[in-house]
Amino acid sequence: MRRLIEMKRLLPVLLGLFALVVAAPGAADPPTAFPFEEVFLDVNPCTGEIVTVTIAGADFVHLHDGRLVVRSERTWTASDGSIGHGTGSLVDNGQVIRAAGTDILRNASGGYVIRARSVFVLDISTGMVRVEKVELTCLGPAA
Repeated sequence: MRRLIEMKRLLPVLLGLFALVVAAPGAADPPTAFPFEEVFLDVNPCTGEIVTVTIAGADFVHLHDGRLVVRSERTWTASDGSIGHGTGSLVDNGQVIRAAGTDILRNASGGYVIRARSVFVLDISTGMVRVEKVELTCLGPAA
């Protein structure tokens, strides 16, 4: 699941850069949806087992007055029966790129909840990563 978080962080950045190339600037253009699906193996932080994870969703990309704004909505399924959803955002104002996301998965039969959170901040002028924090947490029993 750590790989998943890293991919979630990179996907909006790549789609955002793609959108800069193909999107025409506009004052009130509606966001453009870019659907995606990722499938990979990862480790469940609650059980330690390797599971197949599928994430499907869309990134909604908007360019406004030189700022790139991406909103992401996604659903998760895992081969162990865990299901969940999450959201993310990315903003590029020409000086800083900030991306963040939070996802929650529940496994009723296993009785646990997983939270994935990430924050990434890049100073564009220096190319220096100012913040890079990724947390994958087993929150324990499902409510």
